Amino acid sequence: MPSRPSEALQASVPSACNARRQLVVGAATLVGVYLSVFGPGVVTSIRALMGLTPPPVPVAWTDRVAALEWDVFTVSVVVIVVLRRLPRHAPLVTDRMRLSRKPTRPIAGGLLGASAVYVAVAAASSWVGGSVVSTWHLAHAAYTQVGSGVGSFLVTGAAATAAGFTEEITLVALAAAVIEHAFAARGRDGRWAVPTAIAAMVVLRLLVHLYYLWGSVFVLIWVPGAYLVYRWAGSVWPLVIGHWCYDFLAVAAQTSPGSARQFDAVLHAVAAVGVAVVVITSLRVGVGRKRQ
Repeated sequence: MPSRPSEALQASVPSACNARRQLVVGAATLVGVYLSVFGPGVVTSIRALMGLTPPPVPVAWTDRVAALEWDVFTVSVVVIVVLRRLPRHAPLVTDRMRLSRKPTRPIAGGLLGASAVYVAVAAASSWVGGSVVSTWHLAHAAYTQVGSGVGSFLVTGAAATAAGFTEEITLVALAAAVIEHAFAARGRDGRWAVPTAIAAMVVLRLLVHLYYLWGSVFVLIWVPGAYLVYRWAGSVWPLVIGHWCYDFLAVAAQTSPGSARQFDAVLHAVAAVGVAVVVITSLRVGVGRKRQ
């Protein structure tokens, strides 16, 4: 342990340099993964919005299988680069990604309970976004990979599962970790870390969902809600599971028109469970504080 101020200063310099080096690695990883995983879709959506190319609409099984192959590639990139290689080169960043499989606080229902909370956030965001689009008669579009029948459900459901994994790991956990570490490494006021992270995540995810046109306004509510759940649970996995659950039920409703009401009812039931989880957990915390 350094015994003099000069020695303490010299010991802190390598530590500060290491923190900034890991920040550069984390930021470069975020940019690289974002461009490789989401970049082509963003470019396609922008070109479609500008009227340069028509929106890609799958017309055959080969189109959907090709899309699924792309999803396998994107998941592989996130697993290898973010979850495997990044911890070796930037552990200070990955330590902030909240990759623990269990919530860090006692939540009613544990991991599944926290996942239901995320479903509630997603359902509320979609409802508000849909209401805004309907009220103002704004142009909107649907998810182009959705067809009808069991085959389309399986392929599109698998694609939705991959999207939930890549989006939550990259656009929430990694993005938030990089920004939080940036504030810490540069000695900035940490109070601005949360609003900065939310603003950055809104932009990143909004670009990914431009194919919804004005329907993408739901992101303005979805992202802050997802980030709050992420910090509240202390783990990114409730977001991954909740995103999969929401997309699974939404895809099932669209690919099975005859059972759409039943799937919608299940979705609303899961969202109601999420609301109940928040209430019960809050009451437990309040009781625990009173006992102390």
